[in-house]
Amino acid sequence: MSKSKITSYEEISSKNVFTIDCKDIVLREFRLEDLDELYDLTLQPEITDYLPD
Repeated sequence: MSKSKITSYEEISSKNVFTIDCKDIVLREFRLEDLDELYDLTLQPEITDYLPD
């Protein structure tokens, strides 16, 4: 019986990330590396002024 358990994020290769390649944009799943940038984005006035907590 084989176990295919992922024990760390580093073991996930980039080819396992869902991606849609378009002409002008690439859409992909969020990764752990995106967390800080996403948090910074949510602190911008364009977001905080119009969206509730």
